[in-house]
Amino acid sequence: MPGSQSFRPRITLAASALGFVVVLLDVSVVNVALDAFRAQFATDVTGLQWVVNAYTLIFAALLLTAGAMGDRFGARSIFAGGLILFTIASLACGLAPDLDTLVVARIAQGAGAALLVPNSLSLIQQAFPDREERSRAVGWWGAAGGMALAAGPVVGGFLVAHFGWRSIFLINLPIGLMGLALILRFSRPSLANPQRSLDWPGQISAITALAALAIALINASPLGWTHTRILTALLVSAIAGIGFVIIEWRSRAPMLPLSLFSVPSFSIASVSGVIVNFAYYGLIFVLSLFFQWEQKLSPQETGLAFLPMTILLVVMNILAGRLITRLGARRLMVFGQALAATGYLLLLPASTAGSYWLLAADGAGRQRECLDDSDNDQRHAVIG
Repeated sequence: MPGSQSFRPRITLAASALGFVVVLLDVSVVNVALDAFRAQFATDVTGLQWVVNAYTLIFAALLLTAGAMGDRFGARSIFAGGLILFTIASLACGLAPDLDTLVVARIAQGAGAALLVPNSLSLIQQAFPDREERSRAVGWWGAAGGMALAAGPVVGGFLVAHFGWRSIFLINLPIGLMGLALILRFSRPSLANPQRSLDWPGQISAITALAALAIALINASPLGWTHTRILTALLVSAIAGIGFVIIEWRSRAPMLPLSLFSVPSFSIASVSGVIVNFAYYGLIFVLSLFFQWEQKLSPQETGLAFLPMTILLVVMNILAGRLITRLGARRLMVFGQALAATGYLLLLPASTAGSYWLLAADGAGRQRECLDDSDNDQRHAVIG
């Protein structure tokens, strides 16, 4: 039936967006539960950093290989597998009896998230062969993710306040099951390419380099930069990083073709992305602790304290797509970075006795920077 044929792509888009939504929710939602984790597990800032970083570390490290797995085994199969893994890991997080179990479950969540994101885009590309329709579909996909990222602190604060910290993970179960049902029912099976090789040496070296660097950065504060464990971790990270470059340079099918960095737009977007994410997500972690530990706000109040930033995240996600056609990506990114830098500088005198509204005003620059870079990434995804 003609109607059902046009219905299938939209359902595929909805299912792909649900996968992206749960991934980004779990990037931001845990931050408002940090004080609850500290109370439950009697941990310190180092332990809290691992709850956040275990997820993002494995997510970032496996992202490229997950895309290659989608090419080899079919995007639909890998997406469904990632959704199953993410949902089971979310259940394990919600039932975790101790901090170590929670961190391990967060690692599994990150692996599931890595399988979801690139293959959700592949499913959209498969469902919308027309370039213009695909561009609009990716726009809706990105908007759903932006709203999830924006809603994370507010939703997380509400859930922690009324249902406890375990609920921020258990809420993923119905979302995951819904997305899985939709993708299996309405999405067409994806083509598989058994000849597509997987760069496991490159993947292992990348995970080793990132994990060792994370260990050094997280433990440097309590142990000191001259501690043997920190120096060893930095050395391992450097060796693994150099090994990764050599492996990718010599590989016939690298997970990250180094030739991409000869394209100026790719290099600029990559460097800008590193700067944005390094500053923005680290700030969310610190501000969450600041609101709860220093200003004694409850989880729900902490979520609401992020509201000016989250509202701007949604608004700028809409405006950035329109402004980029008028001003161009370069001007918009430079303006966003400058505005964000100004906001970060204004945070330097922040104190427990300072004005909350001054902090809220600083959020405008950071959201503008984050979304300028995000919009540029989405355009690369559409072209790909």
